[in-house]
Amino acid sequence: NVHFNVRRMKELIATPVDEGGEPIAPRYIPLAQPSISAAEERAVLDTLRSGWITSGPHIQTFEKAFAQAVAAPCAVAVNSCTAALHLCLVLLGVKPGDEVITSSLTWASTGNTILNMGAKVVFADICPDTLNIDPAAIERAITERTRVIMPVHVAGQPCELDEIYAIGRKHNIPIVEDAAHALGAAYKGVPIGQYGDYSCFSFYAIKNITTMEGGAIALKDKETASRLRLLAANGTTVNAWERYGRSAAAAPPEIVVPGYKYSMSNVGAAMGIEQLKRFEGFKALRTRLARMYHTALADVEEITLPKVLDCVEHAWHLMIIRFKLDMLAKTRNELAYALRRENVGTGFNFYGLHLHEYYREVLGMRPEDLPRATAASNEVLSLPLHTGMDEKNVHEVVAALKKVLAHARKRV
Repeated sequence: NVHFNVRRMKELIATPVDEGGEPIAPRYIPLAQPSISAAEERAVLDTLRSGWITSGPHIQTFEKAFAQAVAAPCAVAVNSCTAALHLCLVLLGVKPGDEVITSSLTWASTGNTILNMGAKVVFADICPDTLNIDPAAIERAITERTRVIMPVHVAGQPCELDEIYAIGRKHNIPIVEDAAHALGAAYKGVPIGQYGDYSCFSFYAIKNITTMEGGAIALKDKETASRLRLLAANGTTVNAWERYGRSAAAAPPEIVVPGYKYSMSNVGAAMGIEQLKRFEGFKALRTRLARMYHTALADVEEITLPKVLDCVEHAWHLMIIRFKLDMLAKTRNELAYALRRENVGTGFNFYGLHLHEYYREVLGMRPEDLPRATAASNEVLSLPLHTGMDEKNVHEVVAALKKVLAHARKRV
């Protein structure tokens, strides 16, 4: 049949195959990528042309829009989530010798920020089903030197906040939430950003919205916001927009505290304003893709999907799977490599901080100190999840994963 042969030839051309003749994803599917529309491009270009590229009026507009998005009374925009975490710890008076409890299963910023202040990072182990910090482990880690508890909402799933905040109240220890992944998440119907006193978000390039680089702190009162904004602007009473704009005061600025250069740029804020307008669409798509993954992977016996608590709304920043390595003849790293050969991007979110060279060799941390985090560190892998994907891409990733697992099963 000539028509059949032509159609089949087109299919073969459109679907690359490996050395064994099995199909692979027709194009590389990245782990994550930003979604930038013409509206963001125009906003950035207009801001560049305005001359106000660092300080400027878009920052206040973005702060108000972001606070509204997370149902918080106010927000302070900064140049990274790392800066946000640092500012909160400074505001709360963390000093050398103090202890901050957090999770090891996180990005470097969380632990490094604590260490760079001269404080001691104290890791509490995780809940194996959610990968979030275990409240019971937090309780056990508290000492007379504990000054802050810093839970991390891994992948966009909120931690068990009622229990964590109850521990904080019991011991009079403030909570600073590392909500880098959690824009759009909610705990018991309350948005992350509204629930706690200090919630620190990230707008890095691959986060749920982006300002290129950037972050924000969601807060409950304007006085605290003003103090943080002061710290973020070198401790000066007025920023560059207020110093040099048409309505600027004649008097020079006053330095009232030794602050930091952590302010968000006007260009980033301009992009962020447009990203926030599209955020509900981003959130809906991420949720739909994540549900497709869960449905398609539910019967794959070689993996475990993280449990989503009934009381939370997941932000779906990451789609994390966990390999049952006792059923497989390959390591997690080898499986990740095999998936990349299938044109599927992957990520290690996360390899516990206590296993990294500095923490291990300089600080003397051991794998057995955190057995749950250690096990997860060698078993978890993130699959592509971003707003540049469609349902076909999810099917391609799932097919590639099943193919890789079929070749990696232990032979009886």
